[in-house]
Amino acid sequence: MSKVNVYDEKGNIITTVEYNPNLGNGKGLTVLVNGSYVLYDDNYGEIVTKDDALNAVLKWNIKLLHQKRFDELKNMYLGRMEVTDNEEWKYDIDLEAKEVKQ
Repeated sequence: MSKVNVYDEKGNIITTVEYNPNLGNGKGLTVLVNGSYVLYDDNYGEIVTKDDALNAVLKWNIKLLHQKRFDELKNMYLGRMEVTDNEEWKYDIDLEAKEVKQ
């Protein structure tokens, strides 16, 4: 597999990651040893927030939440789905589905 450079906000290369388009459409997501999430395509990667990483998974490949390395994102997702006293609706959580049903 090829490598993808990961850049900081100043355009400096900070690390490289293996290219694996696990999100589909040529995009990939991985977790670094320090817990940072990297969103990348075939030639550019960047550190993203946990929220951005979760949103990418929900948009492109929710099945990634089954992978142990994305447990933190899965827990964030399930935490968002909890119904509070003020809410009159809830989500139908189906991690096998490609989309979230309201």
